[in-house]
Amino acid sequence: MPPFRSPTRVVLALLTALGACRDAGLTPSQPSLAPQFARDLPGGGGRGITVMTRNLYVGANVDLVIQAANTDPNSVPLAVATAFQELQHTDFHVRAEGIADEIARNRPHVVGLQELSLIRIQTPGDFQPFNAVDTVIDFLSVLQAALEARGLQYSALTVPETDVELPMLTGFAPNTGPTFSDIRLNDYDALLIRSDLPVANVASANYANLAPLFRPLPLLRGWIAADVTVNETTFRVLSTHLEASNPAFSGPQAGELVSMFQGVRSPIVLLGDFNSGPGDDLTAYQTLTGAGFVDVWTAGRFLGPGLTCCSPSDLSNPVTQGTYDKRIDLVLVRDQAHRGRSDGADLLADAQVAVVGEEPSERLPTAGGYRLWPSDHAGVVATLRLP
Repeated sequence: MPPFRSPTRVVLALLTALGACRDAGLTPSQPSLAPQFARDLPGGGGRGITVMTRNLYVGANVDLVIQAANTDPNSVPLAVATAFQELQHTDFHVRAEGIADEIARNRPHVVGLQELSLIRIQTPGDFQPFNAVDTVIDFLSVLQAALEARGLQYSALTVPETDVELPMLTGFAPNTGPTFSDIRLNDYDALLIRSDLPVANVASANYANLAPLFRPLPLLRGWIAADVTVNETTFRVLSTHLEASNPAFSGPQAGELVSMFQGVRSPIVLLGDFNSGPGDDLTAYQTLTGAGFVDVWTAGRFLGPGLTCCSPSDLSNPVTQGTYDKRIDLVLVRDQAHRGRSDGADLLADAQVAVVGEEPSERLPTAGGYRLWPSDHAGVVATLRLP
């Protein structure tokens, strides 16, 4: 393959590859720590709906690749190789065990996932269709297998976002020069819904307001939504991942969500990495809360800062205190039919909420002798009172 044949495509591929994300390794390692079932929420039982939001993190620092693409596209394959090494270090097979532990001890009816990734490698790299794939890591399959091992059954609904392919340096032969593979990333937002629950009116879309990669190509963001019925009450639940570090686009994306739900009086639950909230830019956060969506973390008694982001890209920090400085992973609820009622039907009157994946005991042992956080974000789990 001629080296660096398509720098424009390289740069495009790279930048799409994620605004604020990362990924996982390729070889299963040791299982996680035993789940601590006493922590987080008491079970919702028959009186509540329990929801969780979780950014899974793709697993590598793409900023270095973006920098290479902006300064010297021909250096991208080496930068990609460096990122891929970090992706292997942050092994998603290990991290998925921690996410599954969180789900097992909280038993959410619905989980909103962001940065749900599918990574494929093709050798030799030639930007041809993927008819000869050497390696596949499918975050969804790995996570569902971990859940099934715990006796849990969840169905997945997804919306496609990123789909990119770029070259990666794999070696150097004295006689023939550098060797390459192509690496391809597909990124999704998703809803995991407990398999015994009725689901209807599934819908998904990419936002109309999208940040540019390189003109005229946009960085895709989107949402996935469904009606989920729990104990005869139907909730509209949505998972999304808004644009990162760019309120000129994340704000209008939040506005699209507000417009979507105009006139809807049934309970609405938004789950996601909103890249907006306390400690960060507030544009999207205030757009949503100004339209009647209540941040569940603030709805009850004082719970502390509830910070959810972010760990270093290699997940090496021993604690999150002093590292996490913002709360951008949110559960937002609007229920115009029941809000403020005194008969016990207010969804938020007895809401319970907890952060997951942020305590040192939740770090996961690996075969290499080091420990990993489940993600570079913490998650949020909430139980809402049913009417």
